[in-house]
Amino acid sequence: MVPFGVLVEETDPSLVWFEMDLYWCSRAGQHPEEWFRRSPGRYRMVHVKDMDGTPEKGMANPGKGILDFPALLKAAGDAGVQHWFVEHDTPASPMGTARAGYEYLRRVAAGD
Repeated sequence: MVPFGVLVEETDPSLVWFEMDLYWCSRAGQHPEEWFRRSPGRYRMVHVKDMDGTPEKGMANPGKGILDFPALLKAAGDAGVQHWFVEHDTPASPMGTARAGYEYLRRVAAGD
């Protein structure tokens, strides 16, 4: 089991909840949707940033990379996630990333 799994398994769900970064979880070779399914109600917030398709697996604006956000966001919603934070650690344009991420999430939520 990965160390994060120990935290999830060994802490009291009534006292401890988590905030998942979808990019970094995926970058580590984990599958966020599996964590959501295994521990519904434990995640209240997620960081939404995408992964580009290069061997370096760099960051990309949401919807511009290889992560399956419709599936990830559905699994997160089913697990009880309440807050979504568009994020990029080194954006070319911070406001451009925020705007593009918001628009992308709005389209995904609407089923477009």
